[in-house]
Parts: sequence; structure tokens; C-alpha cells
Amino acid sequence: MENPHEQQQIALLSRIIANVSKLNKSMEDMNTKLESHPSINNSFFLFQLSPLRSIMSDESAIDTIMDDLLMEESQLEQDISSSDDENEELIDAETQARRNWVVFMRNQFSVRAEYPSTETILKANGRLNQEYFRPKTETHRKEERAWTDAERDLLIQGIQKYGIGNWNDIRKELLNEWTSNDLRLKCIRLIGRQNLQLYKDWKGNADEIQQEYENNKRVGSKHSTWKQGVLVYDDDGKVEEELMAYHQK
Repeated sequence: MENPHEQQQIALLSRIIANVSKLNKSMEDMNTKLESHPSINNSFFLFQLSPLRSIMSDESAIDTIMDDLLMEESQLEQDISSSDDENEELIDAETQARRNWVVFMRNQFSVRAEYPSTETILKANGRLNQEYFRPKTETHRKEERAWTDAERDLLIQGIQKYGIGNWNDIRKELLNEWTSNDLRLKCIRLIGRQNLQLYKDWKGNADEIQQEYENNKRVGSKHSTWKQGVLVYDDDGKVEEELMAYHQK
């Protein structure tokens, strides 16, 4: 009687055969490969491989088969390992042929010449290398960038030359290790206002930026909208109304 992991193998192989039967392409050297393989002497193995003559050059077929193989490989690997430990009796020829077929299929479809990284996808015994599919750990973490007075001065220099909102120009010339969004957020803190829309293209030096900061803080304190070091709008629109009047001067 077949044990559970052998039944899983049969079910997996049946699905592979169903996928293979839908394909039309052929490969001239398929018979040669089959005849030269050491595990094809068993008649059962030959019978099961007969539908495979048309799939070797079909990339979508390979991907479909690999999806099936990968889906159950982890559980199958556990079942086989535990079975090997628990069952010491000799494996009959038909069961061995099935296992040989699985290994043969993996060798044919897992390692792809056009993808060098797949060279380590299989172990020497033909089983999938689980380490290949685990996320790669980052060995060298990028050091946290520090925003110092030097970067702050460069941002002010960029605002004076290009104006607020033109972050890409500032980034390219002065702060290329920072993203445009990084510079926008730093400017919010620098000038003390969450919404920079009214500052679009505004240019100013360090003293002028400081004056804007003080004014924004004054407005925020007046309307209780100075939050975490920046001016935010209120629901009643009073802050926006005062800022519109301020910018129209």
C-alpha cells in the first residue's frame, strides 16, 4: 500500500501530465535524452514520459510545471524525510521509478541556461534547495543619513536659487543623496508651514526664511494651529484667510 507522500507524488505527477498534454511543440533530441537517462529502463517510467516529447522548448509550459513542483515541494520534502527515517524497508521498482521521474523533471526544467542564478536551485540529490527560495538577508545595511547644518545650508542655498517646490533642481545640484520628497519635508520644518502651496517658486535667503518661520509661528499661536513645530490649517479657514492676505501684500 502506498504511503501518503507517495500518493502526493502521484497526484503531483498527474497534474504535470495534464499540463503537458495541452502542448504541441516538439524537440528533436528528446528521445535521445530519455534513452540516455539512467532511470528510464523501467517500463512504467517510459510510459509516463511519453507525453513530454513536445514541451522542452515551450517556456510557458516550463513555468507551469515549475509552479506545480514548487507548490508542494516543501510539504513533500518533509514527508519524504520523515518517511526515510521511519521506513527502512526496500522501495519497490515502481516507486523508485516515480521518484526518479520527479528528479529527472526537476533537472530538466529547474536549471535554465538563460538564468545563471538557477544553477543552485537543486541539491545534488535532485531535491529543491529550499535556501534558494528564502529571502536574501541584507548583509550591509545602508548607514542612516544625517541631516546636519551643512545640508540645511545647502537647502537654503537651493531655495534662494531655484525657489520652493523645485526640489529636483535643488537635489541634482546640491543634495543628490536625498530625494525630492526628503527636501520638501525638510523645507516644511525649515519654514514652519505644512502646506507649501502659497510658497510655490518663492525664493529667499536664510534671514528671509527665518522671518517666514517666525510669521508662521505667530499665526499658528494665534489660532492654536502650531502643531509639532509647523503651522497647519484649521477647519474654519481662518488660517488660510490670514495667509492669503499676507501673501498678497
